Amino acid sequence: MLRRRSGLPSDDETAASEALEAGFTHRYGGTGIGFCAGGPLDEMLPGPDLAWHIGQARQIGLGALSDDELLGVLGAARRLSSWQAELELAVVAELDARRSGPDGREGEHVTEEIAAALTLTGRSAGTLLELSRHLECLPQTQALLAAGVIDRARAGVIADQLSILPDDDAAAVEDRIAARAGTMTTGQLAAASQRAVLAHDPQAAARRRERAQRDARVECWAEPSGTGAIAGRDLNLAGVIAADKHLDAAARWLQRHGAPGTMDQLRAQVFLARLTGQPGSRWCLTLTDRNGRAVAHGCARAGPGPPGTTVNPRSWLARITITTLESGTCTHRRQTIAYRPPPSLRHLIKIRDRRCGYPGCRRPAAHCDDDHTIPHHQGGKTCECNLYPLCRRHHQAKQEPGWRLDQPEPGILTWTLPSGRRYTTAPNRTRPNPADEFGRHDESAPVTTRTLGKGQ
Repeated sequence: MLRRRSGLPSDDETAASEALEAGFTHRYGGTGIGFCAGGPLDEMLPGPDLAWHIGQARQIGLGALSDDELLGVLGAARRLSSWQAELELAVVAELDARRSGPDGREGEHVTEEIAAALTLTGRSAGTLLELSRHLECLPQTQALLAAGVIDRARAGVIADQLSILPDDDAAAVEDRIAARAGTMTTGQLAAASQRAVLAHDPQAAARRRERAQRDARVECWAEPSGTGAIAGRDLNLAGVIAADKHLDAAARWLQRHGAPGTMDQLRAQVFLARLTGQPGSRWCLTLTDRNGRAVAHGCARAGPGPPGTTVNPRSWLARITITTLESGTCTHRRQTIAYRPPPSLRHLIKIRDRRCGYPGCRRPAAHCDDDHTIPHHQGGKTCECNLYPLCRRHHQAKQEPGWRLDQPEPGILTWTLPSGRRYTTAPNRTRPNPADEFGRHDESAPVTTRTLGKGQ
């Protein structure tokens, strides 16, 4: 039994029914009741009614269900998540439409609003927005997602594979794959979509490769273990193969000459050494409060390295002048009348604020603009209380109509978005590498010596 979801257009119901009949909910057969195979709840389209029945099953206790019923609940939960995903994408599409220009031009900073509202990274919010835009041209895929026939991952596969085609061509290819989409894994669906696209347009693969190469980039991120990662994306394939062989050759050379470690470890060492060129470093000391916020900072003069090497820790520390960072009511002691902050002030701002000041943005401060919260030409000070790193995208968003940024005290930002909602950000916590910590951690002290790191 297929229970109709109110408001679902008849064409979409037909598309969903065809896919269901292809075996989405009946692949195991059965004529049971409830959530058993073939039962009404095993076949029910997602929506409030199905959510209520799942809630009842959860309240009774999953342990009371048979294996058959448990798998029925699992499938129903997945259908509900698909239904919710389609609703989320529809809301994003509506917001996108409201932010578009009078000539139909797409809004430039919808991503930022979505990221703040859902606590997403800019990349995740951009992916959500891009998928919503693609699905507007793929009504069958959107209907199958709403009906729980496919999940968001498979909707994303279809949208990505067909995005290289003009709208009319994409609709024609969608006709060929929609009915079977619910019976395939994401890998199978990707392969089937690729074949359908190439059969319709043999030049599509070349266009996809050219488009991807225009998006070539290097990405960096922190791993959950406290390590870091760097990767090149959408690079020339021949170049990637050559680079991989070069890493192998260099790692084998190290291995032959007695370097310890596995091949993977040696390849990683070679990779990082090639990229850094083994540069020299200036070492700095940052003091943090109990919450991990930077409160004071000092930079070592040129000379021997930091403690932990052959240098005496006390003599090394004695050469560092520690200065407190502004907080609360600013004293403007480091204010300058110039528009561009001097290197010393820029350095302190990037120590206090490690990343872009927009909610959820993790762009390192070293790659951000030194933004005046109140523009300099409008009387804004070049001072700790009016400077904060913003990545170029969020710097530009701040200047758009309907956007407002305030810094009520040094390092605290309040964003007001076109929707009227407000979001507050504070400086990022300093997360030192344990190998770089120096000094005794005194829990009774108001300030603790915590972070020892390379200067920027």
